[in-house]
Amino acid sequence: MICKGAKNLGEKYTKRLLPDFLLPYRVIRSDKILEAQQEAQQEDSEELGKVCSLLGCIDLRTARKYLEYGKKSIKKASLAIAERLSHFSSPLYQ
Repeated sequence: MICKGAKNLGEKYTKRLLPDFLLPYRVIRSDKILEAQQEAQQEDSEELGKVCSLLGCIDLRTARKYLEYGKKSIKKASLAIAERLSHFSSPLYQ
């Protein structure tokens, strides 16, 4: 995106829009983090080698960091969905 007003003022005038499958300030795709989370849950142990290959990283610390980030994101999303769904009440229960 280009802001003509900022460009005329000599300030930063461009903004890069990233696709929504990328996480903010992260280089690993959110769908790959979810896939790695599911892989780790299915085998009942975090085989970080497989997780690294799914995420495209080579450092085990990076894999752990993204798995933890994924867990936190899932918890937040679950709470937000539950909160929104709680606002819809069935007419049967009123």
